[in-house]
Amino acid sequence: MRYYYRAPCSILKPYAGSFYLMEMPQPMSGQVRVEIPHIRFLCRGVSTLSVGDNRSVFRSPEVLMCGPSFRTGMVSVTENTLILGGSLTPAGWCALTGVSAEGYANRKVSFADIRPELDPSPLHGVIDNDVSDDVLFSAIERFLIDALIEKPAPRWDFINAAMDWATDRASPGISELHRRTGLSPRQVDRLCRYHFGASPKQVHRVFRALNIAYRLTVEGADNWREVVDPFYDQSHFVRDFKDRIGCTPGDFTGERLAMMRHDLEQKAAVADTPRYCLIG
Repeated sequence: MRYYYRAPCSILKPYAGSFYLMEMPQPMSGQVRVEIPHIRFLCRGVSTLSVGDNRSVFRSPEVLMCGPSFRTGMVSVTENTLILGGSLTPAGWCALTGVSAEGYANRKVSFADIRPELDPSPLHGVIDNDVSDDVLFSAIERFLIDALIEKPAPRWDFINAAMDWATDRASPGISELHRRTGLSPRQVDRLCRYHFGASPKQVHRVFRALNIAYRLTVEGADNWREVVDPFYDQSHFVRDFKDRIGCTPGDFTGERLAMMRHDLEQKAAVADTPRYCLIG
């Protein structure tokens, strides 16, 4: 398996955390944790995602928009699959889709379903040829730059404050989000659903678990019992963590921890990646 991250070009930095390439010569399947939105370019192979009773199958070449997930799922790919992708900031989702993230929560859809006016044929022409990684990434960046829309404009003030709140190591409550934004509870709820895909309560619970996972990996906490402080009690923490990461904290600190640490360390090595995209 070939798997690495790289930085986006300067124009795309406000919209994408980092790009990645995954090339899998053998069939693979496994559970996936909750995560922030991504855009994925299925260059070769077949990808299947199951979340609850919903099952989606996609065949290359395809451009996929993956909305924010608040539930774990199962993913599988066929042999010789090649995927290039990138994590999206809330501004990136807004600037590429122009629609509320809430409508696409826990969903993976063809980008053409959201933006049917875009012509992906030049990109598919590059994908269909045996070209270098640099050529592929350059073609993808051109496609994304051309796809950016100006209206509706992202609410940068809310997005920046909410990303800082969501990724705060202390996992402060929703009242702190109201304080940091200076907005009414109704405005915060509306903007959170539009830009982050769910209510402030749901976003808080997801990032509380993701923050813990990050502290246990890249930030080097020695024992999961040391990081339960944002939760009411240990049993609540174990249940919440499993619902969002896909395993218990005890299982996570075994092989799962080593796998996620490797992934997060690679991602963290990409300069200027927002903490929101590192954790999510």
